[in-house]
Amino acid sequence: MDRVIQWMLANKDLITSWTAIFAVLASAVSFTIAAINMMMQRKHNRKSVLPIGHISVGDYENQIFVRIWNYGIGPMLIKRVVVAGEGGVKQEAAIIDLMPKLPGEYHWSTFVGNISDRTIPAADHISLILLEGDEDNGEFVAAREMVRRALSRLTVTVEYKDVYGNNMPAAIRNLEWFGRHWAQDS
Repeated sequence: MDRVIQWMLANKDLITSWTAIFAVLASAVSFTIAAINMMMQRKHNRKSVLPIGHISVGDYENQIFVRIWNYGIGPMLIKRVVVAGEGGVKQEAAIIDLMPKLPGEYHWSTFVGNISDRTIPAADHISLILLEGDEDNGEFVAAREMVRRALSRLTVTVEYKDVYGNNMPAAIRNLEWFGRHWAQDS
């Protein structure tokens, strides 16, 4: 033990140099770990507010709808909605622009026009189109069938971004499902 103490007293400058080098290395390692941790935390924070866009449809005897849902946990900032007719020939910003006039005095329960630049909160939706009625009402049944035929020819594309302005994968839905009733009749 005495030898170690004597060596240390004899080599003070060397020990001071090595201590300084180790301190710099420890600081560099700490700085690197902190930087990596910050990058991981930032990535986690961005993922924790991601929107997940989904186009849902409903085709019931008393109700028909098309909705844009945000199944994510962050706000969904809609850039634009494109509704394309058969073959993509005709394109509009809203489903209602491609719908036929309803028969008689029947009216839409809900519809929206161009929803570009609107926001859908997490776990919420916007109904693009909604038709409700009594399935025993002949006027409603005629309207429902017209709407089914018109919807079955459309494709809806929703382009959106997250709260940080990052473009998200577009939600695309072909609405041919509404035409399933006629495929059985053929």
